[in-house]
Amino acid sequence: MPSVDRWTAVALMDSARHGRFLLEADFRRVRDVDRRRPGGRARAAWWARSDARGESPAETWARLSCVDAGCPPDALQLRVDDEAGRFLARVDLAWVLPDGGALLVEVDGRDVHGRLEALYADRQRQNRLTRRSAIMPRFTGADARKDLVGPTVRETLRRVGWRPHPLPHDARIRLPT
Repeated sequence: MPSVDRWTAVALMDSARHGRFLLEADFRRVRDVDRRRPGGRARAAWWARSDARGESPAETWARLSCVDAGCPPDALQLRVDDEAGRFLARVDLAWVLPDGGALLVEVDGRDVHGRLEALYADRQRQNRLTRRSAIMPRFTGADARKDLVGPTVRETLRRVGWRPHPLPHDARIRLPT
């Protein structure tokens, strides 16, 4: 960790945890060792920002951008259902809005979302969600790394009067039509 920047470090931590290359007990042990190394106190906040639900570096960067902008996500990898409880999608980052809707952010990597079939599937899924009470901006991994996600999300949330509403890790939300 001492040889990389914060965004790279947290992305590496998320990846190791998500892929179960590091079990949680091992993660805590490595964190504790790092705290005793030069610069470890300064890096303590990096360890606290890691989340095993981060599925890609781009998602980690988007989350860090939002945290830095003062609008940490209410949920990561949130399951979204319709009003009858039928599965619609799982989204990368989510915020519950005061009107009962949601701001749902997707971070599209080129490897997965660059294929034509994926583009069509993403469009169909987005249409299912935005027909309901959802706002759904999409960002690329490059957008996330350039720190464009947080300011955009913050402005949207400011306009709708959002207040933090952290959800449990296994939460689901239902979006009415």
